[in-house]
Amino acid sequence: GPYFDPYTTADISVQVGSNAVLPCRVRQAGNRSVSWVRKGDGHLLAVGDDTFINDGRFQAQRIASSDTWTLQIRSVQLSDAGDYECQVSSNEPKISRVVHLRAVEPVVNIKGAPDMYVKNGSPVTLHCQMSSFLISPTHVEWRLNGSLLAQVKYHHQYNQKARIGNDSLRLTLALPSVSPEDSGQYLCSPSNMAPVSASLHVVIGEHPAAMQHGDNGRERLSGQPWFVIWSVIISLLSLASSDYWRCFHILSRPTQ
Repeated sequence: GPYFDPYTTADISVQVGSNAVLPCRVRQAGNRSVSWVRKGDGHLLAVGDDTFINDGRFQAQRIASSDTWTLQIRSVQLSDAGDYECQVSSNEPKISRVVHLRAVEPVVNIKGAPDMYVKNGSPVTLHCQMSSFLISPTHVEWRLNGSLLAQVKYHHQYNQKARIGNDSLRLTLALPSVSPEDSGQYLCSPSNMAPVSASLHVVIGEHPAAMQHGDNGRERLSGQPWFVIWSVIISLLSLASSDYWRCFHILSRPTQ
């Protein structure tokens, strides 16, 4: 009777946005039908080459030369992760085999996002960090207010440096001396990942509490309001104490 090839992989890891191919290799299948069922909700996805789901991303295909039935999922989403069961029907009790799909979503962020305040004339370096990916991006773009920075003419030069690890990459954008024209939304857009953005605010003169100085905030003043409050409280206590002792001195003066 029919049996499953024990050497066919049963665990598939796919990056979100890419395509997945779930294999099911059946030996001695003959004319028996092979179907795919999503175990999470019991939905019958396909029988043979016919698909029974209202989602164009799913497609079943038989590779006759290798006795393999595949379930293909295009543009994998996180919700696609889970167990898929390959079933072989016959007059005998059906046999089945589970293939597990793991959907991996890369993590992309810009250090200091969503808002960065910097002093006019300061050097700033933006860091776009990508991690937990299976497929490296073929290219990564920096955009400012929707415009590709490579096409933007500025008085200073933008410098991009990438450092790649096993599953991590960091892209830096160096701004030697920022001016108000550098303010805006910076977008880091990897070719195969969701883009992320951060807003850069270049401030002239007095700076807000969230100000960052140079190279992404070596000096942060986010705690300044509390410092002001404590200064006021201490001043009031000092004043009250001074008035108390002045009053005490007058009252304790011997009468003439």
